[in-house]
Formats: sequence, structure tokens, C-alpha cells
Amino acid sequence: MTEVFKKKAVIIFATVAMHLIAQIVSSGGVVFDQRLIDTALSGNFDGVVHIGVFRLVIALFDILIMTLTMVVDVCCTNSVIFEFRKKFFYTILNYGRKTVVEYDTADLMSRMVNDMEDFKNDYVGGVLFLLPWVFHIIFNAGLMFYYQPILAVIAIMLSLLMLIIPKIAAKKVGELKKARAESRTCFTEGIQDIFEGLEVVFNYNLKEKMKKRFDDLNSEMTKKDKKVDSFKAGIDICGQGFSVLGATVLLIAAAYLVYRGKLSIGGLAIYLGLKTGFMSSLQMLIRMWPLVKGTKCLYERLELPENDDAQNKPIPTFERGIRIENLSFGYNEEDSLFEKMSLKLDAGKKYGIIGKNGEGKTTLIKLLSGYLNNYSGKIMYDEKELRELNQERLNEICAIISQNTYLFNDSILENITLGESFENEKIEEVVKSCGIDKIRSDLNSKVGEKGGELSGGQRQRIAIARALIRETPLLIIDEGMNAIDEEGNSELWEYLLNNSRLTLFSVTHDLSKESMSRYDSVLSLENKTVAEIKMV
Repeated sequence: MTEVFKKKAVIIFATVAMHLIAQIVSSGGVVFDQRLIDTALSGNFDGVVHIGVFRLVIALFDILIMTLTMVVDVCCTNSVIFEFRKKFFYTILNYGRKTVVEYDTADLMSRMVNDMEDFKNDYVGGVLFLLPWVFHIIFNAGLMFYYQPILAVIAIMLSLLMLIIPKIAAKKVGELKKARAESRTCFTEGIQDIFEGLEVVFNYNLKEKMKKRFDDLNSEMTKKDKKVDSFKAGIDICGQGFSVLGATVLLIAAAYLVYRGKLSIGGLAIYLGLKTGFMSSLQMLIRMWPLVKGTKCLYERLELPENDDAQNKPIPTFERGIRIENLSFGYNEEDSLFEKMSLKLDAGKKYGIIGKNGEGKTTLIKLLSGYLNNYSGKIMYDEKELRELNQERLNEICAIISQNTYLFNDSILENITLGESFENEKIEEVVKSCGIDKIRSDLNSKVGEKGGELSGGQRQRIAIARALIRETPLLIIDEGMNAIDEEGNSELWEYLLNNSRLTLFSVTHDLSKESMSRYDSVLSLENKTVAEIKMV
């Protein structure tokens, strides 16, 4: 948080300065108000005209300053939140592969949208909203001292008593807001799940079930919203109540001083205005301060840990291959997927991995690609332990193609190049090798949301092209070609298996004997380890 505020120190300082100037101008106007009233009571017409014109100029200048202050406020709020969003998003990307394993996309979306909006309105906006009221309290108290010190002391004592409310309420507001943020995450996750499964909903007539699920999610989130809003309303009521009582006490005290001849009529008129402004400002402080303090806890949800794993670590290489030694891993302590597994994969060779569902084929890929690193044993890239390497640079030597291919809502070409520059000859070679020229003649045509304009096989062809164009030495395919038609599948495998520069690691649930013969080695995952299948 401090880092962002330091970065935006200039505009924050300008905002504070504008609020201070606005309050000085406003307070100066109050002094002339008192002089105008007392001059009018003395019967000095020329003095009234002179002071009145001057007061009008101050009022116009006050309007100008207020307008500029509002503009600066808007710029400051949006500029600060822009940096917070940027920092949050960049941290997600810098967190690397851990983000995929440790966070749900719906949770990150809820934090980015819902929590960030709360943080903008009730923390950044709240602080800026409080600035003029804080200055108002300070300057009004000073002017009350100027006119009548006794009344100023009474006002300050009342304000100290009233400030107990926000101090008590802030912690509770924080707890309620955190609970609401978590309920919004659950709501976002549920809605995302429903929307992404609409095809299943319609195919199996699950509309009533989804309505019930939505109602439960909506009801739970509304309950949390209601608790926050009810507590805020309670703070408002307390603030208003104390404000009315305080204003009444001050009015009685002022009336007594007028009775004793210690306060003039002009002074009383100005004092009544100062009293109203002071108590209103105090009421706003009571209302907003708990929100500001309570919303600060949301920053914990917006402050993801920095990923320093890659700093000062060597870049992985792939010249000799991968060696796995005594690898053991499980998602929980009670049930392990691998126990003391050892395996050697030489660079330049083609490997097939087969195994039944649940034997850990996809998990093995996640281990090899650095998405999971809480294993025991060793995974060595060119005899260097993977956890000691810069895992964020693995993409330079390893490309992964899974059966669930993700395409961005962009053109075919952009989904292949991903914004990088490649020579036209290279693009044409890859497009032809992967049979993409048979899909669409125009590479600039859009693929739709998540590649919805294309078939599963067409999406997989693009994913393979995306990997091949980067010429990574290691290609891992996790059932990543099962949606391609038989003819296209055969052509692609022919290209991949005959590519001498490529180390291929193909994972599938089954292989025919004919297919097995095309690999240098076929390995079988079973009984928590791996065994080579001897081909006759």
C-alpha cells in the first residue's frame, strides 16, 4: 500500500493542498460574514456595501476552488486505484505457476472487481471525502476560539466524547466487510460455474436446480450485504444522535453567553453557523472513519505475496534431458500418487506415457513443468534440481499441450504468435505442418470466446502450432490431440515423431502396438511408479 501512495505522492499532496486552500478561503469568508452583520447593525451603509462586495468576490473564488478541488479529487482517486489494480494484476502474473495452483479464477476476479471497488469507494474515496471535514473541524474550532474560547472548549470536549463511536465500530466494520468479500467470492465462483456450464444445464434440463443454486448464493450474499449496511446505518444513527445533542448543548451555552453580554448578535449568528458546520463535520467523521478503517482489512485480499522464487536462480537448460530420482508425491498425506519413482528422459527422444485414469499422468506433467513442487526426491534438468532453478523460465525449454486448450478471443494468428514477432516463412511452415491452412484460409479471422467458433480438434491444432513456432526443445502432450480427426492426427504425429530436434513426451490412457513402435520408449504408470513396456 505504501508503495502505491509513494508513487502517487504528487497528486495526493496536490489534493490535500487543494482541500486546505478551500478551507482557508471558506474560513476567511466566515470572518467577513461576522463583520458584515455587525456593520449592518451599526447602521453603516457604505461599510455594508464595501464588505458585501468583497464577500461576494470571496464566495465566487470559493466556488472556483471547490470546483478545482472536486476535479483533483476525482483524478486522485482514479489514479491511485489504477495503480492498485495494476499492482494486483502484475503480482498475479509475477506469482507465476503458483497462481494456477493456489487461486481460483473466480476468487481473483472477485478480488479484482468487488474488493477493489469497495477499496476505492470506502478507503481511497473515504479518505479523500474525510479530508475537507477534518479541515472543517480544525478551522471551525479555531474560529470558535477566536469568537468565544469557552464555547470552543465545550465543542472539543463533545467531539472527543463522540469519537469513541468510530474507534469502537471500526473493528466490527472490518469483520463484516471481510465476511461480505468472502461471500462475494462464493457468489462469483458459483455464477461462473453456472454460466460456463449452461450447455449442460440446457441439455439435462437443470434450470430449476440452477435457479435454486442461484437463490441460495444470492440469499447468502444479500445477508452479508444487509449486515454491513445495517451496521453502517447504526453508526449513522449514533452520529446523528450525538450531533443533535451536542448542537443543543452548544446552543444553550451560546444563549447563556448572549444573556450575560459576552457574545454579540453578529458573533452569535456566525457562531451558530460554525456550530452547525462543526457538528456536521463531526457527524461525517463518525460515519466515514469506521468505513475507512474497516475497509483497510480488504487490502489483505488485494496484497498477494510477492514471488521471489525466481530471483538469482539459474535458468533451466535442456541439453541432456530430465532425470527423476526417488520421486514421491501426493495431494494429501494419506494418499500418495507416486512413491520412490525414478525415471530418465534423454533429450531428442520420443516417449509415450500410458496409464489408467487416476494413476497420475497429468500430475506427473505438473511436477515436470514446475506447477507442483512440494514433492520429495529429485527432478533434475541437466542434473540440476528443478526447485533450485528459475521455474518461470521453463517455458523457454518446455511447451505443454493439454486436452483443454484455451484460446483468447482474438484471431487465429494472434493465438499462435501470442503477440510475438515471427518471420512469415516460419508462420507458414507451422500453419501448414499443423493443418491449420485447412481450417481457415484467413489467419486474421476471430476464434470467438474461448475459441468457441472452432471445433475441439481445430483448437488443438492451433495449440500445437503455438508450441512448435517457439521451437522449444521439449514438447509435452497430455491427451492434447484426441479431438483431431484421424487423418489429421496421423499427419501431425508423423511430423512430431520425425522431428529430430524435438523431445516428445506424450501422455495418453492407451496406445496401440503400432503406435508404441514409433516411440523410442513407452512407459506405464501403475502402482505409484513407472515401468518401461518392452516392445517385441
